[in-house]
Amino acid sequence: MGGTFGSDWNFTFTRPDGQTIGGGANGAQRDQILLPTIKDGSVNEGQWQVTYISPEGCSNRETFTINVNTCSGANDCTTYDSESFESGLGLWIDGGTDAIRGTFAQSNTGANGVRLRDNSGRSSSIYTRSIDFSQASSVLVSFSVIAVSMEPGEDFMLEVSTDGGNNFSTIKSWASGTDFTNNVRFNINERINATRLSNTTVIRIRCDASTNHDFIYLDDVLIENCIGGLVAQNIQSRSIETSEAKGVRLEKEIDIEKTDIETSYKIYPNPAYASLIVEIEDVDASAVLINNAGQMISQLQINARTDISYLRPGIYCVVIKTGDKVIVRKIVKL
Repeated sequence: MGGTFGSDWNFTFTRPDGQTIGGGANGAQRDQILLPTIKDGSVNEGQWQVTYISPEGCSNRETFTINVNTCSGANDCTTYDSESFESGLGLWIDGGTDAIRGTFAQSNTGANGVRLRDNSGRSSSIYTRSIDFSQASSVLVSFSVIAVSMEPGEDFMLEVSTDGGNNFSTIKSWASGTDFTNNVRFNINERINATRLSNTTVIRIRCDASTNHDFIYLDDVLIENCIGGLVAQNIQSRSIETSEAKGVRLEKEIDIEKTDIETSYKIYPNPAYASLIVEIEDVDASAVLINNAGQMISQLQINARTDISYLRPGIYCVVIKTGDKVIVRKIVKL
């Protein structure tokens, strides 16, 4: 919203499904009305309404079309489950004889971990019980891995099911010789977005090798439930209803791309090739770079140059947190 709004203005947002969110004092939004956090990851394009009321009692209502950009990285994530397999499998289930919990030299925390081998489908996997993630905007899955005797091209993958484990789709796979080296520990951190979650979500880690002597060792598996962090963009608006009070008429134009601290930060160059600079007056601010899958790529330095020359060309998002506000801007990496 263009214009100046003090903390004594009030706002209400109505979603396409008719549910009202927000309301109450919006705070000192000097250059825009910030949309409230959208916690329902299923909300995408549609006709929204915003009603705003001045301190004098003047109100105005507008409709606008909104696209929800899930490239945010600003999610509020809490630990759903953390398992080091020391006392058991926890919420995880072994798929069969090619998946075993035991004491292994390759374990990361403590003595125990999980070993997967061969390519026996479900039998070469561990998977969770059915979990209700229908209210999550995304889920983060992290774990520690060491591969042994995996031949070039043999891989393992992270999979998800929305129907209680009857059918799975692949979130990502990692191939020997391309994504990892045998006998070298590395850490996985993958985000599963809301469109691939349900009230009967099952998460699976599966080995796809060739013999019983090809191994994947897993440890320290963390599942985080993320709520919020969706950012509204691409807004078109038209006023449909206006009321006047005390002779004051509201005439505002939707412009979600502005923020109330727009003059106090810069992100450049954009497009960028070798480095990126984030300048902001708030010395306590933080910034990260994420990809379109919502994965954090790098912690960005504030008021200094960050090397991004190693990144593949494409679209990325810069997420700046300053005080109680979050700013998300897209950049192009050449």
